[in-house]
Amino acid sequence: GRRAVELSAKARQPIAALWGHLWRVDAALQLGNMAEVDRELAEIERVARERGSIVARWHHLRYLAAYGALVGDFPAARRADDAAHALADRVGDVALVGMSMAFLTQLAIVTGDPGVVPIEWERVLAQAPPMPLVSVALSIQHVIEGRCDLARSEFEAFRHLPATFPVGIRWAPTLAQIEIGAVLLDDAEVADAVYLRLAHTAVYY
Repeated sequence: GRRAVELSAKARQPIAALWGHLWRVDAALQLGNMAEVDRELAEIERVARERGSIVARWHHLRYLAAYGALVGDFPAARRADDAAHALADRVGDVALVGMSMAFLTQLAIVTGDPGVVPIEWERVLAQAPPMPLVSVALSIQHVIEGRCDLARSEFEAFRHLPATFPVGIRWAPTLAQIEIGAVLLDDAEVADAVYLRLAHTAVYY
C-alpha cells in the first residue's frame, strides 16, 4: 500500500493513490491500529476533495460508516451510510447501493433493530450476483424479521459450505456471514464448523 501511494505521485488518475490508502486502511483495521486508520481515512478524504473523485468519496463514507459502527457511534454510522447510499443512487451503481444494504443488515444485528433495514431490501438483494456471500443474507434478514422457519429452510443450502468453500478473496467474509446465520438460528453444528475454520484468524482485530 505504501509503495502504491509513492508511485501515485506520477500517476494522472486519483485512483492510483486511492487504492494504496484503501489497502493501508484495511491492514490497519485488521491490526487494530486505529491511529493509522485515522491517518489513512484523512488521506482518502484528501484524495476525494483535491481530485474530485466520486469513488474516493464513496469509499471514505463507507469507512466512516464502518468506523462509527465499530466504536458504537451508531448515529454517525447511519449518517455516513445515508450519504454513501445517496451517492450510489446518484451514480446509479446497484453494487454500491447493495453495500449500503449489507451494512444496514449488520447494523440491525448489532443494535437489535430490524427497522434500520429498508423495506426494499429483497428487491435490491435480487439484483445482486448469486454468490453465497450475498445469498446467505436472505436467510439472515428473515431471521432478523422473526421469520425463523423460512430462514432455517433458506440457510440449509449454506450448512455444508464451511467444509467445502474454497479459500480465496471471499472465503473469510462468506464464512463469517454463515457464522452469523448459524448463531442467529442456534445452529451449533455449523457455528462450530465455521469456528474451527476461522480460529487461526483470531490474531487479527
